[in-house]
Amino acid sequence: MKVKAINRTIIGKKSKNLRKEGIVSAVAYGPKLESVNLAVNIKEVTAAFNKAGFNKLVDFETETGKYKALFKEIQRQPVTNEYYHVSFYVVDMEQEIDADVPVHIEGISPAVKNNIGFLEVAANTLSVRCLPADIPGDIVVNVENLNEIGDNIAISDLNLGDKVKLMNVEMDFKLVVITPPQKIEEEVVEAVAEGDAEAGTEGEETEAGTDAATKE
Repeated sequence: MKVKAINRTIIGKKSKNLRKEGIVSAVAYGPKLESVNLAVNIKEVTAAFNKAGFNKLVDFETETGKYKALFKEIQRQPVTNEYYHVSFYVVDMEQEIDADVPVHIEGISPAVKNNIGFLEVAANTLSVRCLPADIPGDIVVNVENLNEIGDNIAISDLNLGDKVKLMNVEMDFKLVVITPPQKIEEEVVEAVAEGDAEAGTEGEETEAGTDAATKE
């Protein structure tokens, strides 16, 4: 995955003209690189982000040199979803960094397969600290041994090796757990009840508004 950038002198509202030419504004910074305004090809940066996400290194080339970088932020147009600004963090390969890594559920729990319970996932990403080259592509959690209600996999059950440290989470935190079916059913009943109550309230407000309009 490679992204090539050029120096950008156009800033502010004038950057909109760049997008018409297939170019999007960007910024790059890091421990060994002062913040610099850049421009990158939209198709190239889109393809790279689709493969790398926020936790895989990309080959990042500027007019001043070649680096390894992570996508730090992607800003998109709310309507068209098109990129309009990209931030890159140029890493020091010898310095540990923090990164959010997606949790990937692998396999099928027998408890779910046999309709004994539901699989509840407490977090979709986990924060890790390690050298840039050691950032995992994902954290795989195999649920094939979760057979009964209450069976779970805690953070302490994960084995990420000696090079990767989990951050901001307790070791006894249950990442996935089999919950009883009635929990889901109770939530559905409560949601329906709340929906009916809101519908009744909205009906009263509409009637009041209609009466007021009639009197006027």
